[in-house]
Amino acid sequence: MQEQGFICCYCGRRITKEISHIEHLKPRYPNTELALEYTNMLASCQRERERKEPLHCGSKKDHWYDENLMVSPINANCEEFFKYTDDGQILATNNSKKQLAAETTIDKLALNIDKLKDLRAKSIEPILEIINTITEEERQDLILGFSETDSKGYYEEFCAAIIYLLKN
Repeated sequence: MQEQGFICCYCGRRITKEISHIEHLKPRYPNTELALEYTNMLASCQRERERKEPLHCGSKKDHWYDENLMVSPINANCEEFFKYTDDGQILATNNSKKQLAAETTIDKLALNIDKLKDLRAKSIEPILEIINTITEEERQDLILGFSETDSKGYYEEFCAAIIYLLKN
């Protein structure tokens, strides 16, 4: 969790020990040799879901993995596969070489369920209120600030969506 800045590897939601679980990027079965491989382990939200809450992120992904259709959160440029809207949606990029993987990942991890869209929208709302009133220098300062963890090692919840909107 500390290495991820205490956000879910898939959706960017704040996680704690109590609400997260160890997610195997490549499923333990049939990849038994990767079951204890540290580089195959990530922290994902939704350790236990609330009643009637749809599965998402690692819980939804379950044993699915397709090297060509999964946007891996350990890919240094994974954010380039996605774009975000003002109302909290995550969509595939316009880049045709990345669209199918992005669309498949969004679908297989249920990254656009209402709960996640609402949480993203709430997180980006303060930025949307000021985005047209700030200077380019202030915009760059905000991008830098949201790209780094705070003094306690925490990223801002849904920072990828916030950064995307500040850049676009």
